[in-house]
Amino acid sequence: MYMQSKINKDADKTSGVGNNIAKDEEEETVQKQADEFYLQINMAKNVMVVYRYDADKKNKTAYKIFPCTLGENVKKGKYKTEKSYSWVKNNGWHRYNTLYTYSAWIQSAEYSDRYPDTLVKKSYDSVGKNKKVDKSIILYASDAAWVYNNCKNKTVLEIVKGSKKDQLPLQVGKKTETNKYCGWDPTDPDKSNPYLKKANGTIATGYTPVNVEKGEKIDYFSNLLALDETGKNITGKLKYNKIDSSKTGTSKVTYTYKLKSGKKITASLSYKVVDTTKPKVTCSKTQFTYEVKSKDQKDMNKESNAKAIKEMVRKYVSCNESDVTITITTVDPLELKEGNFPVSIKAQDKAGNVGSCQVMCEIKVKESEGNKRFEPSKAQKKKLKLPKETTKKSEKTTKEKKTKEKATKKESETTKNVKQPETTKSSKKDTTTIAKD
Repeated sequence: MYMQSKINKDADKTSGVGNNIAKDEEEETVQKQADEFYLQINMAKNVMVVYRYDADKKNKTAYKIFPCTLGENVKKGKYKTEKSYSWVKNNGWHRYNTLYTYSAWIQSAEYSDRYPDTLVKKSYDSVGKNKKVDKSIILYASDAAWVYNNCKNKTVLEIVKGSKKDQLPLQVGKKTETNKYCGWDPTDPDKSNPYLKKANGTIATGYTPVNVEKGEKIDYFSNLLALDETGKNITGKLKYNKIDSSKTGTSKVTYTYKLKSGKKITASLSYKVVDTTKPKVTCSKTQFTYEVKSKDQKDMNKESNAKAIKEMVRKYVSCNESDVTITITTVDPLELKEGNFPVSIKAQDKAGNVGSCQVMCEIKVKESEGNKRFEPSKAQKKKLKLPKETTKKSEKTTKEKKTKEKATKKESETTKNVKQPETTKSSKKDTTTIAKD
């Protein structure tokens, strides 16, 4: 919840577009009695009915009815509205959001960005028809704004299954069609909405300045609506000057059109090119190895080790933007020890946007001289009288020797029981003794 609120507040600050909602006298009165309402969703009919309690709160009367699109995970039951947020990113951006349970919203149709002239018209056209993939309830902007402004926390929302045969207490209003070029929801009550200011023979403009992301293509018609004397849409026929979106800054665009009567109509909008895109920084290696002399603190925990690790990693770092500052950080030198630890890489552009990634580095202790296997040289082997390396010839000699010893032993066993002269017996005794030694 905290994170969602934070995202929304940041979005409001960035867009520079508040909720300048026009209210009539009825709406002002309703706002003071915001705890007097009861919301009911009929799933079969795809509508939200707003009931208003009588003064004694014992009876309620149908007050408004809104067509809606339901997420496929919307469940019937009773809920209570919670906090409200002007902009929320939930499978696309949405305006006028009221939370009714965890990650489930009453909200407007989808926008491609957090600006009111970026309406996704397919989402708008689906209101009252197709289902979404989540738990949200989608309304036209005017209806979502009414709930947003008039239903306080803990307003009851009841979702019932309903039936296609149900008789609704009120008639659903006719859909307001969108303009081919204008990117606003035509029902949005924001005072900047060109639909609210349109008039024959004029160019109605929306909020200003219009924020444009650096390097992106500019939609020059999304924030205005032009009509000729007869009410025909002429937005696409306007003449205007183009601006360079590759450089940040604010520029003025002037729109003109000559009516059939000869009258020239004109309007202007300021466009502010901003850079809010994080640079993409990458490292071609994800695992590094660095060796130190020993585990001793004087060898392990040196400032030079941390510096060498950073420089080693830096050689493999790249970024999709050229004019950036690369910063590489790792653990404090006093925390260096044998094993794996993270190395963070950050790239910051001139606009202050920061992109980052992380790799790992393993510290190993070099193999000491004492732990190395002793391998004497030929001279050392000769001096120490060590046996020479076995060759094929020596292997053959050894084999012949073993065969000869085996034959001698067999001959000895054959003559074992034959009576021998005393001298031979004595000789045998001596031989046995020597063998024992």
